[in-house]
Amino acid sequence: MSGSILLRSYGIVERVSWQVQQQNIINSDPSINIDARV
Repeated sequence: MSGSILLRSYGIVERVSWQVQQQNIINSDPSINIDARV
């Protein structure tokens, strides 16, 4: 049971870190950032 809780929290961390990574990619590329805003 504790293993499933650990697995679920790890999945949440993975998703958040992926979103942060995507945001960093958008911020580092001005052309993508402009496309996202328009």
